[in-house]
Amino acid sequence: MRKYVVSASRRTDMLASAPERLVQALEGGLPFSRHLSPERVHTLLISTKDFRNFLDRPEIRSVCDRCDQVCFNLTITGLGGSPLEPGVPAMGLLLPRLPELAEAVGDPRRITWCFDPILEWHGLGNKSVDLFQSIAATFAAIGARRVMAMFYFPYRNSRVSPDAIPAEEKARFAGEIDQVCASLGLDLSFCHVPGMHRLRCVDLGWLAELHPHQDTSVIHHYQAVKRPTANYCRDAIWDLGWYKPPCRHGCLYCYGRSGAVYSEPAENSAPAPNLPRSACDIRLGG
Repeated sequence: MRKYVVSASRRTDMLASAPERLVQALEGGLPFSRHLSPERVHTLLISTKDFRNFLDRPEIRSVCDRCDQVCFNLTITGLGGSPLEPGVPAMGLLLPRLPELAEAVGDPRRITWCFDPILEWHGLGNKSVDLFQSIAATFAAIGARRVMAMFYFPYRNSRVSPDAIPAEEKARFAGEIDQVCASLGLDLSFCHVPGMHRLRCVDLGWLAELHPHQDTSVIHHYQAVKRPTANYCRDAIWDLGWYKPPCRHGCLYCYGRSGAVYSEPAENSAPAPNLPRSACDIRLGG
């Protein structure tokens, strides 16, 4: 039986915004997922800014646990609950629960931290080494290894125009947080920074290494594709999401949908404790 790397999702935060649809898709209940079942999933790669449904809703967890493994691309920017990310939980609600998430997925290396985007806008921003170090230390403490970072990229549907950050300032900041990661035993990849794009959002070799049985079949399948399509991620992964229904986070910089009305949960205003998205590409190696 062929198994798949399944993404949920590069396009929208299914776990936080449409968890029932995620379950339905995994169970083969949507037109595009008719032949899918959790038992056919080599890796369920969840991209999210709020993982709590995975921990708190047994009906979601029970379906995900039938996949061979669950990995997370977890975005925490430090901007949750601010006007830039009004529907995203403040990190003070998420960071204390990282040990629970690490235990739930079985191996903390299955959690990749995404510090993306890095931007400054109207006095708000997250281009702070102190902020980065505070979050990084929490991920390092649970045994996570991979960090993905990227400066804001001006997508068409973004509803903000962040301040321009000079190239030399970007290079200096990238170098400083690279040193932070090295001191904590973390592997940093900085998209679009020369010499620092070291990792990939979808790394088939890494996923095979983390697999409970080191299943390399997903690598062999990709190698067998003679002519990958223009959207070549689709040759290796099965993405379950779409831009509708819209994500509830309401991030002003999002490229997925503009002009929508979003709710703002009151709980997202909780303070952070003790504190003053690259293109999806594939690498076969581990």
